[in-house]
Amino acid sequence: MDYKSQPWVNGHGHVGAYPAFVRKNVGLASIDSAAFPHLALVSLLYREVAADGRPADGDEWARLDSTEERLADAMQSRFGACFALCVTSDGSRDLFFFLSTAITEEEADDLVQSIRPAVDYEIAIIYDPEWRPYRELMEGRG
Repeated sequence: MDYKSQPWVNGHGHVGAYPAFVRKNVGLASIDSAAFPHLALVSLLYREVAADGRPADGDEWARLDSTEERLADAMQSRFGACFALCVTSDGSRDLFFFLSTAITEEEADDLVQSIRPAVDYEIAIIYDPEWRPYRELMEGRG
């Protein structure tokens, strides 16, 4: 499932008190989420935050975009991950990858390091067969 050829929708709202911008891969709406129950959440961090919550610095924004694309390609290639969501808000761009098999944080970190990220990042591995963030953000759209 190539995320680049799947349809995505954009939206905005709030995460807590902060403005948030969401990109959702609606091409995954009909997938059996139980077949991909493991979430690898990779948060790409940025320092210069604009009033709307997005990156204020153009160079930093470009580094985020580059890191996101290289990471999404690597996650799909190595783990068969479904790139489902991207949420940008208040200093982080959170990338949601659903996987069919569990990986460790160390394996995820090794993969992130292999693409030579241009920004700082954090990783969390979560068991979520219901795809809660995907289903709840922009509900009704995928």
